[in-house]
Amino acid sequence: MKTISATVSGTASIRSRDYTHYRTLAGLLALFLAATFAAGYGKDAKDKAKPASGETVLDESRTEHEDYKKGIAAFEKKDFAEAVKLFRAGAEKGDTDAMLMLSFCLENGKGVEEDQDESMKWGKKAADTGLPLAQAMYGANLLEGDSEKEGIAYLKKSAAQDCIIGQYILGMHFLMDSDSKLLKVEGVKHLKKAAGNSLTDERNVLDYTKDDDEENQMAIFGLPPDTTATSLGIIISQFALGSAYMQGNGIRQNFAEARKWLSLARDNGLPQAGVMLKQLDDQEKTAAKNPAAKKTSAADIIEPGQNEDFRNGLIAYDRKDFAEAVKFFRAGAAQGSAEAQMMLSYCLDEGIGTEKDKEASEELMKKAADAGNPVAQALYGGILMEDKKIEEALEYVKKSAAQDCVSGQLALGVLFLASEDAAEAKQGVAYLTKIANMPLTDRITIEDYLMDDDDRSHFSKPVTAANGTIFMAQYFLGRLYLGAADHDRDIREAMKWLRKSADGGLKDAKTMLEVYDR
Repeated sequence: MKTISATVSGTASIRSRDYTHYRTLAGLLALFLAATFAAGYGKDAKDKAKPASGETVLDESRTEHEDYKKGIAAFEKKDFAEAVKLFRAGAEKGDTDAMLMLSFCLENGKGVEEDQDESMKWGKKAADTGLPLAQAMYGANLLEGDSEKEGIAYLKKSAAQDCIIGQYILGMHFLMDSDSKLLKVEGVKHLKKAAGNSLTDERNVLDYTKDDDEENQMAIFGLPPDTTATSLGIIISQFALGSAYMQGNGIRQNFAEARKWLSLARDNGLPQAGVMLKQLDDQEKTAAKNPAAKKTSAADIIEPGQNEDFRNGLIAYDRKDFAEAVKFFRAGAAQGSAEAQMMLSYCLDEGIGTEKDKEASEELMKKAADAGNPVAQALYGGILMEDKKIEEALEYVKKSAAQDCVSGQLALGVLFLASEDAAEAKQGVAYLTKIANMPLTDRITIEDYLMDDDDRSHFSKPVTAANGTIFMAQYFLGRLYLGAADHDRDIREAMKWLRKSADGGLKDAKTMLEVYDR
């Protein structure tokens, strides 16, 4: 399917990294902070850290089986064989916390011979009861193995129940371990849910399984050794968000958001967040001197309130699971999502994840256009122009242009250049001049997903859809000032616009310059 820029041209011419103890919060803390840890900083923090008390206080208001409580007491006395016996008894009675502790002991050979298969069996049993913490821990275990898709499914169930640990692990996995910019945005969404909570003294199974190495690691990073697992998940989520927004790590760089989250992490006891805040001060000063250096990303396409099936379809599309993407786009299109209709239209036109169906493709684009979506109106206008239905195309691109859609204004500008109506011709020049003078941008829109090989073949280097539209407008202005459409000839102005367009990579502009130079 041609985007409007190419249509006008034609008219004129996880696997996841091997995280050790991924589900263990302190282990992931070490992995994440190591990348930004200041040299020599950890030594002072470690020297100042106090040793752990060694005592874990059980919440007597909870309704665990007695076997579990006695098992925890034995576990803390390091009588692991007795603890395992008690955890097994509790697990067989259906106590999910006992199942989790038994799974941990089996995995690590605590008081029992190590047995990974049985450990996973009990972890799955606990998760399948619907307990969100169990879903988070089992999902994290699956991420460490070869079952990323299943692990993510369990983590999503956990996160959907507002489990901070599930939100934290899922968010970190998407943010740190995905090459997909859209999945990184999904990760940010989960991290924000975790990071927005208040710290808590309430302990869970993860707190009972912390070992000396993990407590030492927490001390190195300046965190009190008695920081609960849930609080640790909140603090790391805050730090991860601040770092991601500061660096533009797969999401749009945003210094205000970076400062907000890093300040929370610092105030909640993470000294490294204070170090990052000082670096942020320097980065903001540099960016102020060079505004063009600020980053944007494909993540911009996901916005609050969008159709969930459209969002999920984009995420699947981004990881090249096209059949899955089409399934989501179909669902979104049936719910009236114009974005989903456009993406499904494109997939049907190109045969991506489904059989080609040009007629169905055009019907979907028309439906999105008739619903008032300005991008769809511009694109459907382009389809009509290809079919030589100029009058009908004009009606659609006029509606698009009236909503300040740049693609619609480009198409209308070019069509108006050929108009015998002086007012329309003047309006056409105004549209092209406005677009040609727009600043270039790295921002990605849905039109970038709708660019096909034919669209890209017009350019000698990669361009965003937004920039491609600008270069096209410059090209048509250049042609105009060479005397096209009976316009007054102005060679200097023509060369200015053609060179800008050629510098942007538009091959037609470069060819025209070469012809003129001869």
